[in-house]
Amino acid sequence: MGKKKAILLLIFASMMGLKNPAQSCKFSVQYAGQPYSMNTLIYTPTDTAIVMQLKCYVRYLHPKKQAWEHQLMDFYLSEKPIELKLPRGADSIQLFFGVDSSLQEKGVGTGDLDPKNNMYWGWFPGYIGVKVEGISEMYGGFEYHLGGFRRFNANQSYLWVKAGGNYSIDVGEFISKIPKEKEGKIMSPGHEIPRFTQFFVESIHERK
Repeated sequence: MGKKKAILLLIFASMMGLKNPAQSCKFSVQYAGQPYSMNTLIYTPTDTAIVMQLKCYVRYLHPKKQAWEHQLMDFYLSEKPIELKLPRGADSIQLFFGVDSSLQEKGVGTGDLDPKNNMYWGWFPGYIGVKVEGISEMYGGFEYHLGGFRRFNANQSYLWVKAGGNYSIDVGEFISKIPKEKEGKIMSPGHEIPRFTQFFVESIHERK
């Protein structure tokens, strides 16, 4: 290949990259409508609380690969909003919560799906899709581990997100939706998990 032709190909590739740039959106944390920094006390007119754990698996079906892309969003030590990479050129994507059931049937994964991330119960119950832990003056201590993939545990909660969007997960809103009879603790799969995961998704809002 001649030098001139190689340069033209590089310019063309660069132009294609500008037309179809890598896209992303960002997620941060709120509590009862207020911006929140993990592991710090927050005071609201009706509550005093601290959130010590907030993790969740998100996934989307890659339009070209036709395969699920997973990412673990772990806010524990995150000082900045977490960036979620979207497919190149995508303006929006249907974002599901939890790990795909067909993948779970194959066993444990690597990277974000590595059991070392403390988001895996075991072979039969599978992965934890959403983990929220903390203490609230209004709601008491709370440990919500939502997951599972077999039969009634299967979860299809999703959220449409757009490239360049900024989203907030409102932990205070989420825990307020969980029935009081749960006494602040859910630690295993169950038939109510899809509904509770939907509560989590409904507590995510786009920041204008």
